[in-house]
Parts: sequence; C-alpha cells; structure tokens
Amino acid sequence: NRSATIKLPLQLKVNSQRYVITGYPQYVRVKVSGPSALVTTTVNTQNFKVYADLSNLGVGHHTIKLRTSGLNSELRTALTPEKIKVNIQPRATTTAPVEVRLSSKSVNGGYEVGTPKSSMTNVQVSGARDEVRRVAKVVAEVNVPKDATSDLHRQVTLQALDKHGHILNVIISPNSVSVTVPISSNGMASSSNKETSSDSSNSSSA
Repeated sequence: NRSATIKLPLQLKVNSQRYVITGYPQYVRVKVSGPSALVTTTVNTQNFKVYADLSNLGVGHHTIKLRTSGLNSELRTALTPEKIKVNIQPRATTTAPVEVRLSSKSVNGGYEVGTPKSSMTNVQVSGARDEVRRVAKVVAEVNVPKDATSDLHRQVTLQALDKHGHILNVIISPNSVSVTVPISSNGMASSSNKETSSDSSNSSSA
C-alpha cells in the first residue's frame, strides 16, 4: 500500500444562474491511500472529483462537508479541508455607465488633452445582489503620459466602484473597453518637433 496527495479544483453543485457563491477555496488537497498500483493510476489520471452539493441550500451562510466521486472503492481518502464555509447570495444584474478617468488632464509643450471617448457608454454588471446594489460607477482609468503629442488609444480594464471608491467583486461584461484620448496642439507647440520626421523619407529602393 501507499499514499499520495493530489491537489484538485473544488466543484460546486449549484444553480449559478440564480446564485453567487463566495468564501470557498478554489482547490482541495486529497490524500489517497490504498493498493500501490491503484494509487499510482489515480495520481496519473486524476479522473475523480471533489465537490460540494449546494443545490438544496438557501440564501445565507452554510458549512458543507465535501464529497468525492469517481474513486475506486478500495481507496481511502482524507480531504483538506473536510468542510467549507460558503455564502450563498441571489445573483443580480444591472446596467451601469462607463466613466473614463484620466491620470492627468495636462501635457507638456503646448499640447492639450481633449474629452476622452469610450467604445461603450454602458456595460452589464452582475454578481451577488448585495454587491451589485453597491455599484456607484464603472471606471476606465487611463494613464496620460506628460510627453504625449498625439491621440492616445488604449484598451482599458474596467473596475466597478462603490460610492466610497472601493473596488467591488462583481463581473463586468465586457470587462474592458477601448478609449481614445484626443491630444492636440493649442498653437504653441514648437516647430522643432516636426523637423525629425522628414529625414527618414529620403532613401528609396530600385
């Protein structure tokens, strides 16, 4: 006989369309003991699963004993953890406007920053109902370099914030948007910036 420990993803039996589950570990350690050949095969194939059955539970906090399925009956198992605590919350979905935030609204050398444009004005936010209710805004943060002299085009990951500016644990769809930040000359930009562009066009191939 021998023993071996396997790290497996924890699976949940739950209606994910209706509920959001938080608090559970992503992985569980399973110590498998029994006939050496069976243990070796089980380690190599990992063709069993560890799961928590939440299908008959309601909203709230619960402590659940984990189970395994697909293991040979000659094997013994010890799970770490054996039990998990979960928080079951109703799923909610809402629509929120996208706000573009710029790290700076001024740049050097006679250029100015215009009004940014996002590829989407509204996005869908879903998650636990209590979290979704707290969403005050969805923000796209754009870093504007001080030496920018032309329009910026950025793909920005979105963040959902509450009214205090804290990031919320919700799913945003789509989770990123493309943002264009206009950078234009206000007439005071020095002409020396333009002189370097003509040098590279003199060489031509036959």
